[in-house]
Amino acid sequence: MASTQVQSFSMPGVPDEEEVEETPVTRIAIDDSIDDRVSAIIDKLGSVKSSSWDEVRGVLANLDDLDLGDDVLERVMHASAAKLHFWADEELIASCCEVLKARLHHPQSSVQLLDAVEEAELCEASGIQAVARRRSSKTSVGSRSSKGSRCSKSSTRSLCDSTSLAFKQVATDAKVSADIMKTSKAESKKENMILQDVAASRLAQFKYALCFFVTFQMVIFATYEFYYTTPKTWRLIGLPVPVARGFAYGACFWTGILFLTMSRDFLSLLARRPCVQRSQLLMQLINCQKELHIFSSWQVLLDSFVHTLAHHIGTFTALERSTAEELNEAFVCARDPTELPAGYLGKAGVFLKSFQYPICPLPANADIGYFDGVFSTPGITGYLLLIVICLLGWASGAKVRHAHFRVFYQFHHFLVPAWVTLLVLHGANGWVGLGFPLVILVAGIPIAAYTWTRSRRAYLAWLCPSTVLAAEKSMNGKLVRIEVQLSSGYRKCNVGEYAYINIPSISRFEWHPFTISNSKDDETGGQLITFCIMSVGRWTQKLKDACAGHAFPRVNIDGPFYAPTVSMPLHSMVVGIGAGVGVTPFLSFLGSLAGSQVSQERQHAHVFWMSAWATDFLLFKDLFAQLETQGGGGHTKCHLHATPRWEGRGLGCLFDLASREIWNDWVRRLAARSSETVPTFCHYPKPLHAVVSGSTLESETPLVIVIGRPDFVAELLAIGHADLREHVFVYCCGNDSLKEGIQTACVACNKHNESSGYMQRFYFYHERFG
Repeated sequence: MASTQVQSFSMPGVPDEEEVEETPVTRIAIDDSIDDRVSAIIDKLGSVKSSSWDEVRGVLANLDDLDLGDDVLERVMHASAAKLHFWADEELIASCCEVLKARLHHPQSSVQLLDAVEEAELCEASGIQAVARRRSSKTSVGSRSSKGSRCSKSSTRSLCDSTSLAFKQVATDAKVSADIMKTSKAESKKENMILQDVAASRLAQFKYALCFFVTFQMVIFATYEFYYTTPKTWRLIGLPVPVARGFAYGACFWTGILFLTMSRDFLSLLARRPCVQRSQLLMQLINCQKELHIFSSWQVLLDSFVHTLAHHIGTFTALERSTAEELNEAFVCARDPTELPAGYLGKAGVFLKSFQYPICPLPANADIGYFDGVFSTPGITGYLLLIVICLLGWASGAKVRHAHFRVFYQFHHFLVPAWVTLLVLHGANGWVGLGFPLVILVAGIPIAAYTWTRSRRAYLAWLCPSTVLAAEKSMNGKLVRIEVQLSSGYRKCNVGEYAYINIPSISRFEWHPFTISNSKDDETGGQLITFCIMSVGRWTQKLKDACAGHAFPRVNIDGPFYAPTVSMPLHSMVVGIGAGVGVTPFLSFLGSLAGSQVSQERQHAHVFWMSAWATDFLLFKDLFAQLETQGGGGHTKCHLHATPRWEGRGLGCLFDLASREIWNDWVRRLAARSSETVPTFCHYPKPLHAVVSGSTLESETPLVIVIGRPDFVAELLAIGHADLREHVFVYCCGNDSLKEGIQTACVACNKHNESSGYMQRFYFYHERFG
């Protein structure tokens, strides 16, 4: 373990959250008269109804009595940028102020920020005559400030080399017809037994296959048991008993599936096998563990109700109409062990005999009736099992799980062991069956695998404590990045895996899953792993507060475990798409590329990060810098998309309009070099613009943040058409709305390629923790 703890909980050179949200313009200490002018301008700009220069000029025209000096405009622009959740980039703000002054004094001018350095590059790229024509048509906007000049010196060559900007890969636009989009939306929302597309869900296939397999086994089990082992029971009770036994087998089988989907160590071990990784079918089956878990729980509930109903109709009514002697002849537990068929597991004595009620064999004079079956050991445990499964189903509902996660969590951890215990006791009487608890025979191995997962968590928490070495929060305080040191007792972390975190000082029994955004070996033989956590609930808020002090809390880690993004390094053309904190699996992937030779061997790797707060991007600027200097090989791109919750009016219009002007100037420079260097988002039906920050990274390579949501059909087609020989593997981590949109885009791209005669296909993977 490291002997010291390093804390860096606030970003250097940027304001705190309170400064951004409440007083974003108090960063410059000047006289009160300027404060009054700034406040007056900000108040007036709040009445702007639409993002247009005419609206802004109309508002500012009424402020002729105020001196709109450079300091005033700079502070107002700072406030406008904060309104759109952007950080205070001094050079960018200076350029925006330059644009604002040009628009105020020359309303009809076409603002150009081209300098001599850039003109020299354009001469080299496009010829002297093209630059001469641009010089002759260029409108003067007055002298620039020194800050604006520094910003404009970022050349298009360095912009083209930036890993945060990807260009249109083909000269002609590839557009998807409206009919294809309509069909794709319908196919992406339903589960098809016969797949129409490789990006469509295979979940229906898995469900049908499992149901057929279980039904076949239920029929075989019931037939074998009552026609070979206990024919007298069949003659006494009739059809309801084999029905009950068959559905009992089904309930036990689906219980095994439930526990198997919760056995994270087993699934991680399975997913690490090369033979499994090469099979798209097996990988998708593992990726559907959550859906199969939910489906299995419904099957357990259904089978349990049918099993209970069959016993009420058959077994309990037989108790009412039969004598004790007749029942002893039919009950397996009352027969002489020498008369039992070969292979019967209860020949050495009924398992759990001490829990039998009523005792078997029945006394000769016993008066047995319907309610003796209801209040017997199988009856009482059966009703308790129904109560347990109903409580688990209620606690697992989306509303309860999201509103009361602790209820969901505690119910699962206390009722799941109760479910297994009651299932074992349910077969204690041994009236029918194999003389041994059926759940142990059918679901024993999955239960053991789950028990291993839980035992390993306890072992790691008790003997392998971890240490928080550093913590850092984003400017808005929503995201927290923590670095944790693991001991040598943990498995090697792979790209995209996740782990459970427990903070005993917050809650001793609560564990929450988070993606490992980066991992590396340390000098002590352990590992250093990084988490990016969004503060959205009570537990994560307490975690953020606990990491704000000088002494970090103790942390327990359980993992790492498999996630779909683990397979990303196996493919040569991959796309990762994440919204907010959902980008962390793909940041882990980018971190593995930085500083390695893999990025140079890989043909294309693209990561899309969408966030309502552009300031969140600063939390990983060290990763962006590492990609620029080591792993940025021309085919690794990180698309940053800011999606501010802004209504298109008010104070934010100032920064929005000025940044648009600057971006239009960038586009003119890019187009002068080559039409293929214009980014794809400039070709959307409704084009987007971007903000270029030239001073965020230490290398001074421009960092490009696009304003607006990406058009994934256009982006995926552009990425795929860069090399039609390779399939494209698309990974998504986000809510259901984002998942449906991206899956629809993948299906639409497949249909477009098929209609165009291309063999390239888009495969879709969705990652979530439940």
